[in-house]
Amino acid sequence: TQSTWEMGILLLFLALLSVAQGQSSSSNSSCLKISCVAPGSQAFCSKSDQPLLSLDTGVCKSDQVCYVNKRYDGVCVKKTSNVQPIYVYPGQPCIKNDPNRICAFGPKACGDDGVCAGFNINQACVRTADCNYGLYCQRGFCSPILGVGAECTSNDACGRLAYCYYSSIDAATGYCVAYFSFDDGDQIGVNVGGTFVVQAGAEKLCRSQSVNVNGTCTKGLKSTRKGLNCTTDTDCKTTDSNSFASCKCGFTTGGNRYCDLHGDDEEWGSAHTAFLNYFINTKDCHVGAGWTECGRPDLYKAWKCAELKAQYFVELKDNPPCLQDMYAYYGFFRDYVNFCMSGRLLYISIAVLAPVSYTHLTLPTIYSV
Repeated sequence: TQSTWEMGILLLFLALLSVAQGQSSSSNSSCLKISCVAPGSQAFCSKSDQPLLSLDTGVCKSDQVCYVNKRYDGVCVKKTSNVQPIYVYPGQPCIKNDPNRICAFGPKACGDDGVCAGFNINQACVRTADCNYGLYCQRGFCSPILGVGAECTSNDACGRLAYCYYSSIDAATGYCVAYFSFDDGDQIGVNVGGTFVVQAGAEKLCRSQSVNVNGTCTKGLKSTRKGLNCTTDTDCKTTDSNSFASCKCGFTTGGNRYCDLHGDDEEWGSAHTAFLNYFINTKDCHVGAGWTECGRPDLYKAWKCAELKAQYFVELKDNPPCLQDMYAYYGFFRDYVNFCMSGRLLYISIAVLAPVSYTHLTLPTIYSV
């Protein structure tokens, strides 16, 4: 349920994100430098010595993976293949006792009609995914999905084709608005003390799928120096002389900075087109599934891959070969492998034989020096 309290948390998150983004463009910080050492020349597959990160592709054996801790040091641990089952929603096809397609919600049963069972209207539920198609979980009971224009307190209430939009920061309820119903120039951001706040995911209310800093739907600008070296944001000109793209750190051997994309660059256009294609072809998906495969893994992967290529345009530029070989173990690169490099990686689970505590990391964009 979207509440005023949650929107307050969103405001705090956006403020912190703004600070982080400001740091990423600072010329007073040094970018990460990646060193590809000779295979087998060091004891660790990943060794950090800020701002240098040394990667050794020859340490781990064929049955091992590089598992990286919070200090960015990596050790080799045993890997096991683990193909995850597909969780099937009410109303979707199933086969009884099939370990690969599991009816995971509601009664958690595959019916005699070959579809997953769900709870009916007014039956108790924990989440929307427990309810049958066309229903959502409201205050613990399955209720009919609302129409466009109806008051709402959650996105689930509006179904697959609409979004619960709050017109002010202190609104007790929102109202259901159809996706792609706002034109360029329409205001969807809420002014809070001079700062415009946009609900997470609300940009898809815009036909352009993009919002500017003033909370207005817009297709954005083109970055005239995308992918070129830079020192500060002012080096990254756009088609508007008063606006600049971000100057961001890449993941390179030289610690380079590059000008990022802007909203109207072709990479973002490809991502928006891919999402629209996915959206049109998954309209009948259960609302509880959200933006997941929904029976069209091909379209879902195409969208996510295009989005990653746009979102991490700089981070994916000029990566040294050793990092490319170890993508699967470093933060967002893992998603890039799964969505953009089909066949390279399915699912990996780690069996740690010794009592070692390691977690996957997101590589730092910069180190302060």
